[in-house]
Amino acid sequence: MYGSPIEIRNEDFKRLPNLRFLDLKYGTYVGDFARCHSNLRWFSWSWEDHGMNKLDLDHGMNKLDLDFRASNLYLDKLVVCKLHGLDFKDDSKAWDLIKRAKNLKVLSITWCSGITTIPNISRCSALKRLTLVQCSSLKRIESFIGDLQSLIELKIIDCLNLIDLSKEVGALVKLNTFSLRHCRRLRELPDSLGNLTSLKELDLLEIIHSFRIKEAAEGSGIFVKP
Repeated sequence: MYGSPIEIRNEDFKRLPNLRFLDLKYGTYVGDFARCHSNLRWFSWSWEDHGMNKLDLDHGMNKLDLDFRASNLYLDKLVVCKLHGLDFKDDSKAWDLIKRAKNLKVLSITWCSGITTIPNISRCSALKRLTLVQCSSLKRIESFIGDLQSLIELKIIDCLNLIDLSKEVGALVKLNTFSLRHCRRLRELPDSLGNLTSLKELDLLEIIHSFRIKEAAEGSGIFVKP
């Protein structure tokens, strides 16, 4: 059985000025980080590994205890951010950290069941890869997605309650890999997908709304996974 979660504070960061890689499992961030000047490049925060859910819940562990409780934490040099198995919400302070990471290139959010949408992260203009997997409460992708002009890979997989995908996704002219695998409740595929001229791979497994997309893709060299 686990003990109390690890709590990382500003003082801990100050003692590690050269830290570049941080992988925190079963812990959180607490307090005011206004005086923190981190050189962190790779940040991973997770609550659990696959297969541990039932056992840990039986032991009384609560994901909500691990919500992000830090303020004024700026990771200006962050390149990779991975969040897994957390139950943070749409209004969590964790989003502030992501929004301020202007050099972020990879954002992966997996098995995070508390979010219903992705807030505006258009300031992350360098973002190249965005992955959303098993975010079971995720319902919509807002129009800011079209502002992420550096995206080359967008994977939205097993988000079973996703119903709305903004037409602005068609503005991602550099996108070459796009997946909506198993997002079976999606109401429709935006016609603007036809504007994705750099697209090479489109995964629409269990997405059956539009044969026009498949036909257009087959005529343009895009590989469509059925």
